[in-house]
Order: sequence, then C-alpha cells, then structure tokens
Amino acid sequence: MTIPGSAGERALQERLGTARRARGFYENQMLDRLNPAMREFIGRQEMMWVATADAHGDCDCSFRAGPVGFVRAIDERRVAYPEYRGNGVLASLGNITENAHVGLLFLDFFGSTVGLHVNGRARALENPELLREPTVGDEAWVALFAAGGQYAERWVVVDVDEAYIHCAKHVPLLAKREKHIDWGTDDVQKKGGDAFGAKAEPRPWTWAAPAPTPLRAAPLLEGCTDEEIRAVAEIAVEVSFVAGEELVRQGEPVARFLVLLAGRAEVRKGKNAVNVIGAGDFVGEIGLVSRSPATATVTALEPVQALAVTTLAFRALLRRVPSLTDRVLEALAARTAR
Repeated sequence: MTIPGSAGERALQERLGTARRARGFYENQMLDRLNPAMREFIGRQEMMWVATADAHGDCDCSFRAGPVGFVRAIDERRVAYPEYRGNGVLASLGNITENAHVGLLFLDFFGSTVGLHVNGRARALENPELLREPTVGDEAWVALFAAGGQYAERWVVVDVDEAYIHCAKHVPLLAKREKHIDWGTDDVQKKGGDAFGAKAEPRPWTWAAPAPTPLRAAPLLEGCTDEEIRAVAEIAVEVSFVAGEELVRQGEPVARFLVLLAGRAEVRKGKNAVNVIGAGDFVGEIGLVSRSPATATVTALEPVQALAVTTLAFRALLRRVPSLTDRVLEALAARTAR
C-alpha cells in the first residue's frame, strides 16, 4: 500500500477541497496494524458491527455482541471473532466466501465514546482450524466452552489492512442496564418476535420443499423430531476423501460422525476386511456421545463425499437443545437392549 484510502475518496477530497484535512487524518490517526492501545481497546469491547459485501457489491451490516473481550486481537496484524448461533442466514459469512473485504467498527458507548475502525480481509475457520494456529493461546479454548450458550460455532480471522479512530464527537454516552440474555436461544419471542410486522407482508420469492437430510436415517437420531434433526443438520459440513484416505483409524479417538453421501469405503478390523459401506451408511456414530476409540479402520476405496458432525459441535448442541440429549440416550438404551 503506497497511500491509504481508495481512489474514489481521494478524487472526491480533491474536488471538495478536503485533501489537506484528510492527509492529516491519514498521517496522524491511521495505521496499517493494531498498536498496543488499539489491541487493549478491542479486548474491552462487548459489541461490534461487521460490514461485508458479496461479489456483486450488495452490502450487509451485522451487529455482533458477546462477553467482554469476545473479539480477540491475536497480534498486531490479526483479529479473530467468534460466530455464535444466530438465525441461520449467515449473511456475513456468505459474503466473505465471495468477497473477503470486511469493515469492523467498535464503539465505546459506556466510557470514552471513542470508536475504532478495523478494515481488512477475512476468512472463516472451524474451531479445530483456529486452535491449530500456533499463535492462538489457551484463552480460545475458554471461549469455545463458555457457559450459557456462548459456544463459538466457528471463528472469523481478519488480516488487518487499516485501523483508525472513530471520533467521539457524535457518539452518545450511554448507561448500561441489566438485561437477561438467552444466549443461543431459538425462541422467537425471546429474540424479538415479529417486532416489525413483517410476517404477514407479501414477498417476491418462493421456496421449494427442502430435500430430506440423510441424518434422519442415523440410528442414534431415529427418535428425534424434525426440529431437532434440523439443529443437527445446521452443524454438519460436507467433507471429501480421496481413494486410500482413512475416514477413521482403529484405536484412535473418534473426532466426528460421518454420513456417506457418495462413494464406497472399506471397513477393516485389524488386518481383516469385514465390510464395504456406501451412500447412506454411517461412520463414528458412537463418538458423538462416547470417548471410546474407533473399533475399526475405514478407508475410502474411491472418492467419498460425506456429511460430518464433529463431536465438539455435537456436545455443544446437546447443551443447547436438552431434548436432543433425551432422544440420544433413549436410542442408545434401545440399541443396548437389543
């Protein structure tokens, strides 16, 4: 970067006569990194706004909130924030997959009334990916297992391009009041209900009936309601394996439950091949609720596509949806009795 700002803003500065004032701001208030004061400021915040745009330039600005320090300045070049359970739209993350540019805004309504802008390029990381980052300390684990529904489903890491002050001049000084927060709730009324009367309004779009999820056939989930199955489907991701790649290895911990969508895999116990599985079959189901190691090695015979649910995410879901725990325990009891 030779000089900060966009070509459009610099051209407008020249036309409107603000170039000298703008240059003073660039030289005195803007950095290409987070200095210690900025990192400390981020660590004190409980809220943030995230601005994104898709590949066509259609924009979204979303509010984020969490416990103090929920956004983490990993170092002077990177910021990480958790994605908690929301409405399932994933507007910000969806935009980031098309266009990595993001703008973060922090405002201190309760103290200095100063704000901080952080602009950069974002990427989403699943929890295991973030925790493999060598510069991320143990505090990230605390966020993953925070009580009260504040479970981070995944993280967004922003590589910082610009950081600069938002002046306090027009920011109101507010007083914080107590409010009970139902973190992670899906209760519509607790989330605000139909506050704007939008439910009865006409819309220009229509929906096709959703395709049935293969999770419905999993024996461990056979007693679950449609809503509970949807909750499990929301934390499932599609993964792929090349021929010869192991899905699970005998004797090792089971980190995820897999539902095969396409392709075949061989099941071996010791040196003996005992089965060949394909689309619709399951691997690692017991790992969702038990820390028992895998009882067999499963290896892809050809390219395999599968739905994956990590044990970490599933156990967090059980805490958030207690009824799902009952269904799973009932299914385990039934299987044990057979």
